[in-house]
Amino acid sequence: MSRFSSLSRRKSTVPPSRRVYIFFEGSNSEPDYFYALERSFPCSLIKLVPIKKSGSPDNIVKECLVKKNYLATKAASYEKNDEIWAVFDKDDFDSFEQAVETCRLKNIRVGFSNPCFELWLVLHKKNYTKESNTKEIQKECEKLYPGYLENGKTLNFDKIIKNLHEAENRASSLRQHHKEEEEKEYISPSTSLDKLTSRIRRLSDHFPHDDSPSS
Repeated sequence: MSRFSSLSRRKSTVPPSRRVYIFFEGSNSEPDYFYALERSFPCSLIKLVPIKKSGSPDNIVKECLVKKNYLATKAASYEKNDEIWAVFDKDDFDSFEQAVETCRLKNIRVGFSNPCFELWLVLHKKNYTKESNTKEIQKECEKLYPGYLENGKTLNFDKIIKNLHEAENRASSLRQHHKEEEEKEYISPSTSLDKLTSRIRRLSDHFPHDDSPSS
């Protein structure tokens, strides 16, 4: 048997890289942020799925379940290992806590923000531990990013993402604080978007390199 056929056979056993589907509200800041994230980690792993209709937590989770059920029908397919992430905010939605618990029950990964996505942007700049509502967080965001609200929630997210590690550490510390206080990790203020971004960074680091051999 030739050494070339042996090499070819070994190469075919390398599992394909898993993809990360991100379902999120298709308006306001989230799309611009995630497209900037995609530019920062350019690989085919990230599959952005903006939800154009109501971005309520239950609607986003419902779309995730549809995708998850579809992948589950692909017997013996590597796509069954693809990851599905539901990204949503608390805001004034009563379905928030149930959506978080449904994700955990159905093995859908969740990037929540309570009260809103702007908390994640604030954490790119500073720690924030005060229990707040959406308006209060948005005002804090406006202080850190002048013109944010007036400009239709548009920012240079490519620049902001440079502080990604700091935001991840601050978000993790927030959840740890709630845990130490014996509180639910998703009470205000809290976010798990750091789990999503760190996951993308790890998978992206492995994908582009030929010399390189997961939440």
